[in-house]
Amino acid sequence: MELKTLHIKNGKGNVLKEISESCKKYGLNLGAYIYLGDHTWGAMIVSGGKTNDHAKQEEYNLVFRTQLTEVLANYGEMLEVWFDGSCIIDVSDIMKKYALNSVVFQGSHASLRWPGTESGKLFYPAWNTINKEDLESGVSTQIHGNPNGNVWASLETNTTLYDHFWFWSPRKVKKRKSIYELMDCYYQSVGYGSVFLLNASPDTTGLIVERDMKCYKEFGDEINQRFSNPVAEIQSQKGEHISLKFDKPTLISHVV
Repeated sequence: MELKTLHIKNGKGNVLKEISESCKKYGLNLGAYIYLGDHTWGAMIVSGGKTNDHAKQEEYNLVFRTQLTEVLANYGEMLEVWFDGSCIIDVSDIMKKYALNSVVFQGSHASLRWPGTESGKLFYPAWNTINKEDLESGVSTQIHGNPNGNVWASLETNTTLYDHFWFWSPRKVKKRKSIYELMDCYYQSVGYGSVFLLNASPDTTGLIVERDMKCYKEFGDEINQRFSNPVAEIQSQKGEHISLKFDKPTLISHVV
């Protein structure tokens, strides 16, 4: 991402606008994390936007709906919308108008699920099917997975690069996960049928730390090294048994 430092913009920068433009430039999809907690209005953490003082709820609903509209309407199509802590405020009209094609995390419009932890790992087995009423609760997690569920709601497994800190500081970079640890997360997320979400946190210059970028590259290279060149593969075969024949003894490291 090409983010310029905000201090040279005299407080008039627009981070989301710059991220959107950079995504378009490099062919990346854009998503938005929307947090409904606001202590000013008494809407606390994981409240979904519910205010402690009922008299403030209607006014806060207007504030949040205005903010959500601004985010979704002005920066191109959002392919994912994260309502962290759920969303009890009715935003159906806004979502229909501006985020019809988005996958949605938590809230009444949820189409994917959180595992229930930020470890980057699922327990086994992991089901991407779930009962509709559980999904519509807005806060379903992996424990609601059901092999006989009647709707599909993928798991999105998230974790930090620094163990366990979401934001950068000189102290926190010492907790950077190793490639071995990241691959362990990969096996227990993607390997179980989930999407894996690994955070990237800018430092005070507004840029991703160079050593972090190197780590992401090494992680991607390791995934490709292990999985990009199968020694054998088969497609479109039906039945309970699959046979792969080799002309000579062959070492197998993975079966996918």
